[in-house]
Amino acid sequence: FTGLHAVDNARFIDAEKTASLQAEELKKNLGIDREIVIIFVGKFVEVKRPLDLLIAYAELPPHLIRGSKIVFVGDGPLNHSIHRQAERLGLDGVLFLPFQNQSMLPAVYSMGDVLVLPSQSETWGLVVNEAMNLGCPAIVTDRVGCAHDLVVPGQTGWVFSAGNPGALRQCLEEALADRERLRQIGENARRHVSQFSYDGITASLQQALQHACPG
Repeated sequence: FTGLHAVDNARFIDAEKTASLQAEELKKNLGIDREIVIIFVGKFVEVKRPLDLLIAYAELPPHLIRGSKIVFVGDGPLNHSIHRQAERLGLDGVLFLPFQNQSMLPAVYSMGDVLVLPSQSETWGLVVNEAMNLGCPAIVTDRVGCAHDLVVPGQTGWVFSAGNPGALRQCLEEALADRERLRQIGENARRHVSQFSYDGITASLQQALQHACPG
């Protein structure tokens, strides 16, 4: 019996209208205009490999860098290293938001055009479920658990080899090359993640109990 791992989809869907307005305010405060927004949401720790995102981003063609921004959302031991690496690489489009509570997460995902989760190890990655509920597709590594279920390459996002910034660059280049296609992939992701729900988990559990305890 399969129970597809889920978040409370309804909470994110119900917050979408307010989140959209809050996202515009966040972008205004960060100085984002019409650029495509790449988001990293999580702890700034080694296992999540946030520095791989900077290395990959710096290798993009100049016009794609000019037309996009990265927003790192969170905090952690690598905070200073990320700032320092962005400065060393001359990346003016790298921005930061401190840790956000749950009530603000829908706005964060609504602000993003694509989520990147470059983790070396991730049991599932519920941040991907959350982002997809707001129409934000994901680029994840093959070590992220949900890569095999939530991320359909080229349809709901992209998958690359963990620890390979060059492969991540290729995914970013494809994602940023066509804003309309990226928006459509986000809509695909929103539809796909709707199958990963609390109702679905409950139904699977009921089926398992009925099988184990017939009559």
